[in-house]
Amino acid sequence: MNDYKMTPERCKLLTEMIGECWHDYEPIGDSGWSICTKCCWKVISNLALNHTFTTPDDMHKVFTWLVDKGYHHDIYMYAESIYQKEVSRTVWVAEIFAWLFYDAERFCCIVAIAKEGVI
Repeated sequence: MNDYKMTPERCKLLTEMIGECWHDYEPIGDSGWSICTKCCWKVISNLALNHTFTTPDDMHKVFTWLVDKGYHHDIYMYAESIYQKEVSRTVWVAEIFAWLFYDAERFCCIVAIAKEGVI
């Protein structure tokens, strides 16, 4: 099976898709603090990160956006086609749901890949 991993480009794509700021940081000297220069101008610790889309909370934000926009069926159909190719057999709906929603990073990665061409 494929290894579905989020990249910074995919994280940025999903962050902007859900309507949040993908923080582009500029360090403030050697203070250990940075400022977002893109849209929100928040001053934050260098330890603060953008979304990783590897957590259940991130997956829920993406799923909520998909449902609100009416794209959840498109994503399911896309995921079904990917899964059937990977296992090379007919599969049950419940099996696809388990595969799709068990791993937050895989779910978010599939949405990002689909967003590049389907949504």
